[in-house]
Amino acid sequence: MSFTWGNNIKLTIYGESHGKGVGIIIDGISSGNKLDYKQIKQELVRRKTKSIAGTTKRQEEDNFEIMSGILNGKTNGGPINVFFPNIDAKPKDYSEVKYKPRPSHADYPANIKYNGYNDYRGGGFFSARLTAPIVFAGAVAKSILIYQNIKIYSHILKMGEYIHDLEFSDIKDFKILDDLNSKNRFMINKNEEDKAQKLLKVLTSEGDSIGAKIECMAINLPVGLGEPYFNSIESDLSSLVFSIPGVKAIEFGLGEKFSEKKGSEANHEYRVVNGPVLTTQNNNGGILGGLTNGIPINLKVTFKPTSSISNPQRTVNLDSMTNTTLSLSGRHDACIAIRGRVVVEAVLAIVLLNFIKLS
Repeated sequence: MSFTWGNNIKLTIYGESHGKGVGIIIDGISSGNKLDYKQIKQELVRRKTKSIAGTTKRQEEDNFEIMSGILNGKTNGGPINVFFPNIDAKPKDYSEVKYKPRPSHADYPANIKYNGYNDYRGGGFFSARLTAPIVFAGAVAKSILIYQNIKIYSHILKMGEYIHDLEFSDIKDFKILDDLNSKNRFMINKNEEDKAQKLLKVLTSEGDSIGAKIECMAINLPVGLGEPYFNSIESDLSSLVFSIPGVKAIEFGLGEKFSEKKGSEANHEYRVVNGPVLTTQNNNGGILGGLTNGIPINLKVTFKPTSSISNPQRTVNLDSMTNTTLSLSGRHDACIAIRGRVVVEAVLAIVLLNFIKLS
């Protein structure tokens, strides 16, 4: 069994959270593309977010070894195989989890599906550790898309009930968004980010976690990328976004707010502005009929609170089939969306490159 996605550019991920390492095979990248190793490492650093309160204390350096597909710094047309060794794994932190499944985690259904032979250490191949190679693939895609001036941004839009950032539609100068990436910040409004940092410190001290919603955007897209119905931009992007651990909802444009609107309020009208056809609003998130319409793709992705928390929780002992409790002592994120937003950027880049190569 393998975990493979794609019909043109294909991704196959492998490895486990506390095994020897994790990796990815990227097939379908054309020859002659120069890899920007500085950018790749920057994207991996953004995923780690060590400077942000409440992120995991697991210190993987995310050094990688390219096993195939690259010659003299350029793609050679063959599958790119990249391996990330695990150097800071602590499987003993999960000794209880072998028989005590974590509430809201994949432990229990995985135990049943794999007849008790599942790798329970940090979730095995259900772990967010496998997002490191996905971010590598996304960085490769971004480095190719940038030649067409396609850029991708993200931020935490909402954390908990009371912390709300500005929306992309409120931003007039995209230089602010470039600063977010370069300075490894996760919110546009600095005051809201400071409030989030304080909340994350409190949650960490309490052994708890919080959910969040991110907003992601791609700009400078051509019109007509995608296919109707089963290979629409939304369906392909959703399939890959939902492979990110902890994702529970995705919206495009107004998303769930469409249920509150009349057609006269929701429809965005067309205008010719200095040459190209543009819309007066971006209520549909830059996608109509499964195709890009030339307006920025805008999507929102909701992550649930990290299920691994140190607060005592009720569970069962699968060995004795009795009720019991579980208190975890491992190293976990207070908000997985902070690192998850970088992964959403990566999968958006991969999907866009997949369609650009198909068109």
